[in-house]
Amino acid sequence: MTTAQTKATRHKMMHDPRWKHKGKRSADASARKIARQLEKEKRRNAAVQTAKSVRAARKK
Repeated sequence: MTTAQTKATRHKMMHDPRWKHKGKRSADASARKIARQLEKEKRRNAAVQTAKSVRAARKK
């Protein structure tokens, strides 16, 4: 790769919006991931509660 090609590639990468705010993007992604996990946990807990109440109703 010539010097000019290297410089052009670097320039292209610098101005590519995907590389600009990497820290911000990854923070957003981790926040979304945590929110998704909490949502999953809530759903699982709700399912367990309903299963428990169904079992309790059957025993009566």
